[in-house]
Amino acid sequence: MAARRTKMGIGVAMVAVGLVQAGLYASRGDWFPTALGVFYAALGVGYLRVEVYGTE
Repeated sequence: MAARRTKMGIGVAMVAVGLVQAGLYASRGDWFPTALGVFYAALGVGYLRVEVYGTE
């Protein structure tokens, strides 16, 4: 149970960091770092899907 909670925290943090990065760089008009932030958030969603929800 603790391992699942830890993995969920990692995945949620990845999504949050990616969305914050995407939002901050999009407001400045820097599209390459924005795309990297969206990609990192997508990796976080994939991590959540595979590691947290895929083990049920």
